[in-house]
Amino acid sequence: MNNKRKNCRLSIDIPVKIRYNGVTVPARSRNLSCGGIFIQTQEDDVPNGSCQLTLFLPDGKGPIVVNSQTVWTDQGVAVEDPEQQAPDATTGGNASGGGLEFQSLSTEQKERINEFIARNTRETLH
Repeated sequence: MNNKRKNCRLSIDIPVKIRYNGVTVPARSRNLSCGGIFIQTQEDDVPNGSCQLTLFLPDGKGPIVVNSQTVWTDQGVAVEDPEQQAPDATTGGNASGGGLEFQSLSTEQKERINEFIARNTRETLH
C-alpha cells in the first residue's frame, strides 16, 4: 500500500476550536501531524474551505492558532465514545469529520507540534 503522507501522525484526542464564516465551533482531534489534523465535530460543522484552528495541546504552553484549509470531509464518522455522539437523531449517533491542512505554521509552532508528537509516540511505545 502506498502511503502518501509526508509527516508522522499521532492518534490523539485533544480539544480544538474552528473559526469560519464568523462562527466558532468546538471539535476534537482524532490525529495530528505537523502538516495537518483530522478533526471531528458534533454536527455538520466541518468548514468547506479556509478556517482558523486553535489547538489546545496538553503541554502547558498555551494554544496554537493556525490558518487551515479543509482538504477532505467524511460526514458520518463513527464516534467511539457514546458521550461524544451528536444528540441530534438525524445524525444517527454519528459526527462529522474532516482533514485540515495547516497553512501558516511558524517554525516555533511546527517544532512544538513535532516535539509533542515525538514525546507521545515514545510514551506509547513504552
